[in-house]
Amino acid sequence: FPISPTNGLASVVDTMLRTRRNVIVLAGAGISVSSGIPDFRSKGTGLCETLDTASLGLSCAEDLFDLEQFLHDPRPFYRFARNLYPAKDGKGGPRPTPTHRFL
Repeated sequence: FPISPTNGLASVVDTMLRTRRNVIVLAGAGISVSSGIPDFRSKGTGLCETLDTASLGLSCAEDLFDLEQFLHDPRPFYRFARNLYPAKDGKGGPRPTPTHRFL
C-alpha cells in the first residue's frame, strides 16, 4: 500500500482496515517521548541516565525491567509506572499522542 500525494495515509489505513483481517504495528518507545514519557537510552534524558535508582531501591535502571527483580520485589516497578498514567484530573502527566490515538 504505497503512500503518495493522491493516496494519503488516511486512505491507506482505511484500505488496510477494510481489506485485511489482521494488522500488525511495530513501534518502539519513541512514539511516547513527545507525550512526556522518556525513552531508555537518549543521552541526558533517557531513563538509563535520569532514573533515581536509589529512591526505588535498585542498583541500576535496567533492574526496573528485569523479570527476576520484578518477581523478587515488584514495588519499584509499580512506583515508577504510576507516573506514566495521566493525572486523574486531566491536568499534567503524560497524554496520548496522535500515534497512540491512531493505534
